[in-house]
Amino acid sequence: MLNLSFRGVLFFIVLLFSFVAISNAQNQKILDSLVGLYSNARHDTSRIILLNSIAYEYRNDKADTCLIIAEQALLMSNKIGFEKGKSKAYTNIGLGVFTKGKYPEALKAFQTALTICEKIKDKQGVAVSLNNIGNIHIYQGNYALTLEYYHKSLKITEEIGDKHGIASCLNGIGNIYVYQKNYPLALEYHKKSLKIREETENKYGIASSFNNIATIYYEQGNYTSALAAYQKSLKTYEEIGDKYGQLFTIEGIVLTYQKQGNYAQGIIYGERGVKTAQAIEALPEFSALSKVLSESYKLNKEYAKALKYYEIYKQTNDSLFNVEKSKALANLEAKVEIEHKEREIQNLNQSQLFLQKEKQFQQYIIYLVLVGMVCVLGFAYFIFSSRQKERKANQLVSEQKEEINQQRDALLQQANQLATANQTKDKLFAILGHDLRSPIASLEGVLSLMNEGLMTHDEFQDFIPIFHKNVKNMQNTLENLLQWSVSQMQGMTASPSSLNFYELIDEKIQLFAAVAKAKNITLATEITPNLVVWADPNHVRLLLRNLINNAIKFTPEHGHIRIVAQQQEAQAVLSVIDTGVGMSEEQVSKLFNKNETFTTYGTNGEKGTGLGLQLCQEIVAKNRGTIWVSSVQDAGSTFSFSLPISPK
Repeated sequence: MLNLSFRGVLFFIVLLFSFVAISNAQNQKILDSLVGLYSNARHDTSRIILLNSIAYEYRNDKADTCLIIAEQALLMSNKIGFEKGKSKAYTNIGLGVFTKGKYPEALKAFQTALTICEKIKDKQGVAVSLNNIGNIHIYQGNYALTLEYYHKSLKITEEIGDKHGIASCLNGIGNIYVYQKNYPLALEYHKKSLKIREETENKYGIASSFNNIATIYYEQGNYTSALAAYQKSLKTYEEIGDKYGQLFTIEGIVLTYQKQGNYAQGIIYGERGVKTAQAIEALPEFSALSKVLSESYKLNKEYAKALKYYEIYKQTNDSLFNVEKSKALANLEAKVEIEHKEREIQNLNQSQLFLQKEKQFQQYIIYLVLVGMVCVLGFAYFIFSSRQKERKANQLVSEQKEEINQQRDALLQQANQLATANQTKDKLFAILGHDLRSPIASLEGVLSLMNEGLMTHDEFQDFIPIFHKNVKNMQNTLENLLQWSVSQMQGMTASPSSLNFYELIDEKIQLFAAVAKAKNITLATEITPNLVVWADPNHVRLLLRNLINNAIKFTPEHGHIRIVAQQQEAQAVLSVIDTGVGMSEEQVSKLFNKNETFTTYGTNGEKGTGLGLQLCQEIVAKNRGTIWVSSVQDAGSTFSFSLPISPK
C-alpha cells in the first residue's frame, strides 16, 4: 500500500499550488473565456492579469507555454511598475519550472514572489507563496521545513478567513504527516480539512479528503474503516461526475478487499474500474487497475483471468512508454521550430531597422534641399545615393529571406529524415515489445505458478493450446517482420513473371484449410478459369497468406469466407470477403498508415499489429497494383487488391 499512499500525496500536492481544483473540461472552458477577455481588454493591468491567469491554466500540461506567457506578463508588469502582476508572473514561472523538475529555479521564483507580496501587503499572495515554497522542500526531503511553511500559510489564511485556503493547508499538513508515518496526526488534520470542505460544500475537496482518510486507515491496518471512507469518496466522485477520481478510489477499494480476503468483491470493483478507465482512455489508471485486478484473480485462484490482466498490464506499460517517448520527440521538434522562428523574427527586425534609419536619412536630406536651393546638385547626388542604398538594402533583405528559407528547408529535411528513422525504429520496438514480449511474459507467468506450486499438472495442460496459439502468432509476426525489415533497409524489389492466379490461390486455400476447419469456417472460391497475373510469385503468395490468415483470424466460428478473383479490363482483381467482426471507420483509417502501430485480437485471441497489411500495401505498389478495404463493424470486411495481367 506504500505506492498507493505515495500516489495519494502526490495527487493532492498539485492541489496545494492553488486553493481551487478544476477538471480538464472546466480548464478548457476557462481558457477559452480568458482568451476571449484578453482579446477585448483595453488596459495594460487588465491584460497582465489575464495573461497571468492564462499562464496558470497551462502550468501542468504545457509548462513551456506557461513560461513563455508568464515571462511576457513579467515584462509588461516591469514596464508599467505593476507589482501584483510581477508577483503573479513569478509565481507562474515557479510553477512552470517546477513541472519541468527544476526545483532550485522554482524555489528562487517563489521566493521572489513572496518578497513582492510582502512588500505590497498581499496576504493571500503571501499565503500562496509560502505554500509553494513548502512544496519545493517536499521534493528535497525536508519535511520539517515544509511543515514550517505550511503552518505559516495556514496562519495567514485563518487571519483573512479564506476557508478554501485553510482546508488546503490542513490537507497539505496531513499529507506530510502521512509521509512521516505519523498517522494519528495525519488523520486529525485530514478530518479538520474534511469538516471545512463539507461546510463550504466543496465536493472535489470532500472526495479527496475521504480518499486521504481511507489511505491512513489502510496504513494503520483498519481495513473496515478504510473501506467505509473509500466508499464515501467514490460516492462523492460519482455525484460530481469525476471519473478520474473514481478510478483512483476504486484502486484503493480493490487493495483493501485483498487485505480482507474478500477477493470476489474486489474483483467486481476492479472490473468496473477497468471498464471506466478504458472508456475515458485513462491509460495510466487502466494499467494500475489491470495490475491489482490480476493480483485479485491470482489470490482467488482464477489463474487464466489473472494471466489475462497481467498481459494487459504489461502491454499498457509498453504503450505508456511509447507515449512518453512520442511526447519527448514532439517537445524537441517544438523547441527547434520556436528557435527557428525567433531567428527569423530577429533577422527581419534587423532589416526593418536598417530600412527605417535609411528612410530617416532621406527625410533629412529632403529637408536640407527645401531650406536652400543652393544645394540642388548636392540634393540630386544624395537622392541618387540614397536610392542606391535603398536598392542595396532591399537586396540585402531579399538575400536574408532567401537564407532564412534555405535554413528552414534544411531543418525540415532533417526533421523528416529523423522522423522516418524514428518511425522505423519505434515500429520495430513496438512490435517486439507488444507482440513478442507479451506471449513470453504469459509463458513465464504460468511457469512461475507451476514453480510456486500454485498450479497442478492438469491445469498446466489446459494452457498448452494457448501456448501453441501464441507460438503460431509469434511465427507469423516474425515472418512479416523479417519481410518488412528487408523492405525498409534494402528496398523492396519485384521480379514479375506471368503466373497462373488460380493455382496460387488454390495452393493457399489448401494451406489454410485445416486452420479454417478448426474454427468451423467455410472457405469458398469464385475464380475465373485460366486467370493470369504479371507479378512476383513470392510477393503474391505473401499477399494471399496475409489476407486469408487475417480473414480466418477475425471471423468467428461457423462463419463464411469467400475468395473472388476475376479479370477487370487489364487488371486481375481479388477480394477476400468474410463475415467477421468488421472494423470502425477509425480502425480502417489506421490500416495502411505507416505512422500507426497497434495491436488487435482475433475472435479466438489471435494477435495482430497491422504490419502484415502495411507489407501488403508495399508489395502491391511494387507490382503496379492497388489495395483497398471496405468494412462494417460486426458485419464483416472485404479486402481487395488488383494486379496487372501483362507487363505493359
